Amino acid sequence: MKVQIKNLESNPYRDMENYPISEEKVQRLAESINQTGFWDNILARKQNGKIQIAYGHHRLVALRKVMKPTDEVDVPVKSLDDATMIKIMANENMDEWKTDPGVIDETVRVAKRFLDEHPEEAKKAEQQLLNHGLKEGYSKENQIIATFLGWLNFRVRDSVNTITGIDDGIIEQEAVRNLPTERSRRDFVKAVKQLKPTPVQQKKAATKISEMAKGERGETAVRNVIIDEMLPSKENKDQKLKDFSEVIAKVAKLISQLSGELDTIIEYKAEFNSPIYRKTFERFSFEANKSRLLKKFNTLDEEIYNEKFALEKH
Repeated sequence: MKVQIKNLESNPYRDMENYPISEEKVQRLAESINQTGFWDNILARKQNGKIQIAYGHHRLVALRKVMKPTDEVDVPVKSLDDATMIKIMANENMDEWKTDPGVIDETVRVAKRFLDEHPEEAKKAEQQLLNHGLKEGYSKENQIIATFLGWLNFRVRDSVNTITGIDDGIIEQEAVRNLPTERSRRDFVKAVKQLKPTPVQQKKAATKISEMAKGERGETAVRNVIIDEMLPSKENKDQKLKDFSEVIAKVAKLISQLSGELDTIIEYKAEFNSPIYRKTFERFSFEANKSRLLKKFNTLDEEIYNEKFALEKH
């Protein structure tokens, strides 16, 4: 089917912010397309009048780099249901990102939500699982997700453990996304749940862990990095005050921007009950993200109150 490049859309289950595009891979593909004219390997479906690709997202970005939006390409369009779109996306993620923890977690989050919303698909995966037998040491729910995605049980178990920690406000999402491997992510999450470092300490520790050589990132080493970040800082007070001022200025700006964006959402309040708007909220985990943000503000209020109260007592 001939389709203009501007009319090709990404897989609706692939959150492009959380599933980043590798600029290096896009550049290689763009150079190849320029040299050979070969760009194939995109599969799509037609959904509500739109052409949504199932996989080939890097190739699509490369096409947009070297061709005009109105240029046409011949795309195989097949009848693909939502479950198949997610499974294809999961396979593509494994091919492109191997064991990137952030991408794995977002894939599992999407699959888990989809199965919760589509019990008939969960039932199919459960029956397939039961035909092969349950494995000891893994919950049935996690094994159903693993069966649906065609992934290993430990991968889904560790990912769900991380996602739960993020949703509960224990694990800093930005920190685990920066970790280089599933193993380092698993050791990091285990240590964070035991030691309870702050989000800032988690992010600093994750950065240091990602810079370590592969053979140096054992469980003990990961734990020690987190402990080091929790010890009193060696930075002088002037530097701390400077860092604090910069963060406050940045947060104040972001709050102002967020306030404006929320005004836009409020303008659509009459539409909130429509299925399209509800699905948009669900797709971007709006409620979960809002809850995490509110928890952060509540924690900040509590810390400021406790600090003020302590000062007044003295």
